[in-house]
Amino acid sequence: MIFLGATPVVVAVPPSPPAPHLRVTRSISSSPLPQIPSHEYLFVVPSPGYGLGLFAKSEIKKGDFIIEYTGERIDAEEKELRYPDAAHRAIYLVGATENCFIDARDPCCSSIGRYINTAGKERPGQNNATTRISHQSHGPVINIYATHNIATGQEILMPYGNAFHFVEEGESE
Repeated sequence: MIFLGATPVVVAVPPSPPAPHLRVTRSISSSPLPQIPSHEYLFVVPSPGYGLGLFAKSEIKKGDFIIEYTGERIDAEEKELRYPDAAHRAIYLVGATENCFIDARDPCCSSIGRYINTAGKERPGQNNATTRISHQSHGPVINIYATHNIATGQEILMPYGNAFHFVEEGESE
């Protein structure tokens, strides 16, 4: 997510190639999918037309916590250095505050929350999750919660762009 004025905007793309000094682990199968850590009640598989997507292994009830969106914590200055043309390309960047962003471009140091897609214009009305910001001693934390009941096998989707909004922990949606 990036901020355009006071409006938070989220955009996502396939991960950047790893730095040359990092070793990438691939599964033994012939599948081109990256090795994704297992999760108790979520899984990552291809989402038709959207690359990879995050899906529910079991039912998730409306209001339930789904996952924390994790990655490298960067400030606005670093965001501008890394993504000077962010308005013209997609990134795994979620803004927690106007000067704190979570950059999940590196799958090695981020949660599988990075694979959450948006329903967008192609799947109107299908978003079923949202973010809530929790302020901790080490800084803001981005948590993802279900806004609707999510069935087993259903993709987790949340709004990006101008429709995307934050709800502070303790506030109602």
